[in-house]
Amino acid sequence: MTLPASPERDAATRAPVSERLLLALLLATTLVYWAIQYKPFLLPHNDYYSFEETARAFGRAELPRQFKRMPVFPALVAAVAPTMPEPHRELHAALVLNAGLSLLTLALLFRLASRAFGRGAIALPVLFAATPQFHVMGLQPLVEPSLACWTLLAFVLFQARSPWQYAAAAAMALARFEGASLIPILFLWNAREDGRWLRHGLLAAAAGGALLLWLGLGAAFGSGGGSWYLTLMEEMGWQPAPGFAWRELTESFGVLASGPAIALPAAIAVAIPLVAGVREALRSCRREAIVMSAFFAACVSVIAVFGIDKARYTLPTLWIPLFFASLGLVWLARSAPEWLAARLPGAAALPLATLAALAWLGVAVAGLRRLAGVPATVPFPLVDVAYASVCLGSLALPALWYARRGAWQLAGALAVLAFATTLVTSGLARKRVLLHKVYWTNTGSYLLANWLDSNLPPDGRVVLLGKGHVTHLTDIEKRRLVSFSKTGSENADALAAWMRERDFDWVAYTHRKPARNPSAEYYYRTLRVALSEQFRDGSPVPGFRHVATLPVPDAADETAVQIYQRAP
Repeated sequence: MTLPASPERDAATRAPVSERLLLALLLATTLVYWAIQYKPFLLPHNDYYSFEETARAFGRAELPRQFKRMPVFPALVAAVAPTMPEPHRELHAALVLNAGLSLLTLALLFRLASRAFGRGAIALPVLFAATPQFHVMGLQPLVEPSLACWTLLAFVLFQARSPWQYAAAAAMALARFEGASLIPILFLWNAREDGRWLRHGLLAAAAGGALLLWLGLGAAFGSGGGSWYLTLMEEMGWQPAPGFAWRELTESFGVLASGPAIALPAAIAVAIPLVAGVREALRSCRREAIVMSAFFAACVSVIAVFGIDKARYTLPTLWIPLFFASLGLVWLARSAPEWLAARLPGAAALPLATLAALAWLGVAVAGLRRLAGVPATVPFPLVDVAYASVCLGSLALPALWYARRGAWQLAGALAVLAFATTLVTSGLARKRVLLHKVYWTNTGSYLLANWLDSNLPPDGRVVLLGKGHVTHLTDIEKRRLVSFSKTGSENADALAAWMRERDFDWVAYTHRKPARNPSAEYYYRTLRVALSEQFRDGSPVPGFRHVATLPVPDAADETAVQIYQRAP
């Protein structure tokens, strides 16, 4: 692979030792940063419980009852869980795994960038570490961090022309369905590149065969068959979410989500390093650039067609726009001084450098002040400012290395730093907001579980939303809890009749946020949220008696929990 031609770059195909030391500092700082925030939520995400169920089946050396979740992440959880403390050892295993895999992802990003554009490679893991989803998902027990890690591993192995790239792609496919889109892309490029169509065809078939085997097992032994996602899409009506591509960019560049007044100039500013990076990538690391772009388009299209406009789905491809932007920033830092020097008088260099320095200082101070003012749930709120400072320092040292030759180079480096500082501080500020929301999400289920532990009679049975959360927090038998969706009722009268027939006496309402995308609308319908919301206000409901209102903290931004008892 040809590296960018530049007198500023080492001849070696890797970043210098100084940047590897900066990477080690970033990894160590991230580990400490996350240790302080360990388990930053009252309850895991709703989806976690199906991963846990699959992991427990694997721990018993059994096939899962449902094949809703792909097997790689639950298998890792099952392998690590025996080493974790009780209670909830699977939860601890998932958290530890995701933290470790996220750190490995940063290292793989550095490796990829180091081989692609040499000096300045530290920019890619730093910018990725400043995205909100890197932290929000790295601190949660879901599949996205492992999927992102397998994705990066596949590309690093592709870069090295290793046949093991297909194994990493197979792990992607067995982590979540859209990961399989990389397998045919690798096959077509590799086979065309070296002409060994049979060899690459067999490797691709083996990678895809692993997914087909899992789907076959699901069809034969799983509840609901092995085509869960296709069944889900049929029930959802195939409602695409074309806005997901913009979601990908706003998660990659937090400044784009700063509001209408800032969005347009921010989009223009982001476009400059993106376009420059794509242009330079096509010149210096063409094969990686084309395969990355193809995978990005395929993966994002699959998610958009499935209508899953969720921020966490961006994580496995979030790094691709950042790869091009990082390369663009490095290229601008190298090339802009020469371009300016050829068009402006030499006396303009120092004033421009001074203006760039003031811009960098102003952006850094404003960004850090904003970050410090965002509501936080971590024990030490200024830890976010400290982490941002490490990220900014990791960018500043290699950028200022380019400035050693004169005022023009200093002006270019400082201008690039000012832009990168905006990305870092805006991304981490948004991350802080999102983690604050994560912490308070499902507060109602937490309060409900405590109330049921203290007040539910020994033989009491409850209809509720969020059954998984309550069983996670209490020892109440699952048979004594049923979701609204399982009652088949359309209104309160039908629900009361259903409960009377099956000896259920209690109803609990807990908050569920409004549906804002096709998949959320589907779950809103299938969970019968509309039925549960008849009990939302604590007002009289025919056939039921209001028992208690459990207020939630203002920070939760949720409605109160309501408890009803079926009338005799």
